[in-house]
Amino acid sequence: MHFVIINASPHTKESSNTALITDAFQKGLTKAGCTSDIYHLSQQSQWENAKNAFYNSENIVFALPVFAAIIPGMLMRFLEELSSECKGKTNRKVSFIIQSGFPEANQRHCCENYLKTLPDLLLSEFSGILSYGINSRFIDNKELKQMLSEFEDMGVSFAHNGGNFFFSEVENFTGKEYITQAEAKKFNRMFNFFCKHIAESKGCLDTDMQPLIQEK
Repeated sequence: MHFVIINASPHTKESSNTALITDAFQKGLTKAGCTSDIYHLSQQSQWENAKNAFYNSENIVFALPVFAAIIPGMLMRFLEELSSECKGKTNRKVSFIIQSGFPEANQRHCCENYLKTLPDLLLSEFSGILSYGINSRFIDNKELKQMLSEFEDMGVSFAHNGGNFFFSEVENFTGKEYITQAEAKKFNRMFNFFCKHIAESKGCLDTDMQPLIQEK
């Protein structure tokens, strides 16, 4: 079985969480004896090949980050181009991998409900959604390796289930609907630390208007 994976993140491959996930997922497909190609929409030069792959393939996986409950505008543009001239196979299956920087599953439901409507517009069959909430910038290398290992395992399971996300492990993979208050505090601390790090790297000032990075 062959799969086409389309990474719809607007970030370059080198700085994309979604690219890390698709690479791990692809390893799982390979373990299961499948072949696959990945296209990155952040590279405009790949759009034509990605569209042709969509038109001529039976198994398509869109992978994307969720920004404030919505999908990237780049993906909207790509989908509009597809829907305006949709052609090729009529037995095409489309599934989605979405990842958010927020751990709560409810943060992704609006996007999930929208994505469920897209395959019909693309003359395709909906084959499920794999939803995950974590930001690789907030976790250490050990946690990152564990996360990518889990995506690799999901690639194996996806292939063994005929190229769909309608199996029991997917629901558990999605995570909690709401996190606890203690978990929320921990997440806020990590988020604040990350924002402070970004601010310091840009030479921003603190509340006392003192440079956070002192000039030597």
